[in-house]
Amino acid sequence: MTQFIVNLAQERKARFELEIAGFCLQARTILRENVFTNLNQENIERIKEIVPVNDSVSLEELIDFFYSNNNFNT
Repeated sequence: MTQFIVNLAQERKARFELEIAGFCLQARTILRENVFTNLNQENIERIKEIVPVNDSVSLEELIDFFYSNNNFNT
């Protein structure tokens, strides 16, 4: 499941420019600079570093991870 989150973030970033290509220049600029400010490779790498993506991670471990606020204060 958590590997899905990482893959989804990578896919969204890869398709982002294509998906906004039909918008006017001003709208594309607003989307890049004000709306999707965290959609970048650096943040995707941070997600991969902190989210447990090993197939052997138990559901209990995942729940503990996502309900712990300490994991997202980096």
